[in-house]
Amino acid sequence: MKGLADKTAIVTGGATLIGAGVVAALRAGGVRVAIFDIDAEGAARVAASDPDGIRAWPLDITDDARLARAVTEVAAHFGRIDYLVNLAATYLDDGAASGRADWLRALDINVVSAVMAARAVHPHLVAAGGGLSLWAQLPDWEE
Repeated sequence: MKGLADKTAIVTGGATLIGAGVVAALRAGGVRVAIFDIDAEGAARVAASDPDGIRAWPLDITDDARLARAVTEVAAHFGRIDYLVNLAATYLDDGAASGRADWLRALDINVVSAVMAARAVHPHLVAAGGGLSLWAQLPDWEE
């Protein structure tokens, strides 16, 4: 994993089993990691494994204002943001028996919040020399 040292990543859902594994892999490559997770205890436990390189931000990623503040805090704390790994998800459903509210909550967490996190992080990615927009790569369709 060359070229990752001194970079910074935000990992949503970093307190989960898979999230903690991603955090560990990123740290092994020298990436500083910010964990965004609603599970404050789990995020703190993962961060405690390497307090110099990992920091937890307990938050509900469906709260756009808090999400934006946390992104700003990460940039201030680590000095930059280079990567976003969207792992936050909910599995709290009852399958076909789930009602509309359950499905909307799952979509809000699993899909909409990933987009909102990308939107919040995008200016920082651009400032770090990345974050190219898909739209910038498409041909101009307006003629």
